[in-house]
Amino acid sequence: MEIIPVIAILVLAAVGFCLMLSAFMLSAVRHGPQPALPPGAVGPWPLWRRLFFAGAMLVMISSMLLLCPFVVPWWDYSSTTQVWLQGLFVGIGLGILYGSWLARKIMQERGG
Repeated sequence: MEIIPVIAILVLAAVGFCLMLSAFMLSAVRHGPQPALPPGAVGPWPLWRRLFFAGAMLVMISSMLLLCPFVVPWWDYSSTTQVWLQGLFVGIGLGILYGSWLARKIMQERGG
């Protein structure tokens, strides 16, 4: 029963990886060796780019969940430094997630 959260997190990471792989394949099939988006292109993201973004976010969230204290039962939590460092890494990861979401919202408001 202790390993169920770890398995769930690994499944989440696998789904994210599969989304990124499918986005890569979709882009390669549709566009070949040419760039998929010309420089300075504006407008809504194509499907392959949204798939890749969603997959990257799932993989990042799953890695942050593994860093959360007391998720992995066989790690030694006797050192408070380790727990604080794991919390720090989760906070940094959440900051990156929020920053990317905020940047996307700003770009949408500017018309990009």
